[in-house]
Amino acid sequence: MSIRRVVRPLLALVLASLAGCTASPVGAPRLTVENPEFVRAQTVPQDDGVGPTASESGSDGPTASRVIDGRKGGVVDVGAFRVQVPPGAFEGSATITLEQPDPAVLRCALSIAPESANFFKVPVLLIARPPDRNAIGKVMVWYDPSAATWRRIASLPSADVQEVIAPLTHFSDYGLILGRAGW
Repeated sequence: MSIRRVVRPLLALVLASLAGCTASPVGAPRLTVENPEFVRAQTVPQDDGVGPTASESGSDGPTASRVIDGRKGGVVDVGAFRVQVPPGAFEGSATITLEQPDPAVLRCALSIAPESANFFKVPVLLIARPPDRNAIGKVMVWYDPSAATWRRIASLPSADVQEVIAPLTHFSDYGLILGRAGW
């Protein structure tokens, strides 16, 4: 699947949702999520051999790191999550780390070094694979450390409805919850 085929509709969704949330006569859904209940894995996900070798970190879950040339893009894949960096997302090279702290919970931590690369010129895609391979009714959230809260982000099911895809402008902690798609 072409990254452009996914990014353009997702960007349109982001802009539409931002515009629609300000004055909706029926009331927009809450963008903050108190005590989110993350989707749980039915079985512990295994490293599928795609991308870098996952290694155990200080947590109970797998972690993968890869040096990515921002001009060329690349992929980091571990557990139930995959990060697709399109060409031109950032300048120079950076190390992207993807961790799924608990393999039984669809929640991940994304980081990039150097920190100066953490604001992308082209959105990076975060893709979550629900254990039931059914993306309907599942949405992504991110942790906003400045407000100490979880917030819904624009996310859509993939064309085959087996994954949830969200365009990211920066890295943080993310998770997959049950909720209204698109918010």
